[in-house]
Amino acid sequence: MQEAQAYFLSMGPDNVNRTDRSLVVNCTGLCVLPQPFSNRTEAGREDYYLQYLVKGEMAVWLDGGKRLMKPGQAILYYPHTRYHYAMHGPGEVQYYWVHFTGSEAAALAEECRLPNRTLMDVGNSSSIRLDFEGLFQDFIVRDSCFSLSTAAKLTAICVELSRRVERAGSSPSETDSRIY
Repeated sequence: MQEAQAYFLSMGPDNVNRTDRSLVVNCTGLCVLPQPFSNRTEAGREDYYLQYLVKGEMAVWLDGGKRLMKPGQAILYYPHTRYHYAMHGPGEVQYYWVHFTGSEAAALAEECRLPNRTLMDVGNSSSIRLDFEGLFQDFIVRDSCFSLSTAAKLTAICVELSRRVERAGSSPSETDSRIY
């Protein structure tokens, strides 16, 4: 059984927008929630908020109303974007999450074509999980390469999400022609 984990850049506020570095991981973790929960904010956060659901189901309220988020889906909330999500149905919910900021955070989201408040079908990915767990390890070790390593892992997560969304949207014939 997985255990909840949470790692923070500092003991102070983690809801900050930083521009002194290109990419900054403010905090990251794995939520393991066996009981009903709900999280809602109208003002959003100062940073980007990425979730990757691996177990259970969550209801998310988007512009089109209530939607169901299933394992293998991800969602990115841009800064100052309201969000509301809650456990849906019985059973445990598990999702990886990361809050990030920096002078290049918007460019990363744009370049990877990660839309705001949109469910993305990315499937079950051991590489995304491993990159999140690598982030956790970086927060534990915090050596001289901490900032560089967390930025690299965050970038790897976003690139993998982007590629998986792109593959999910392409037809088999498009994929086959690229391979040949």
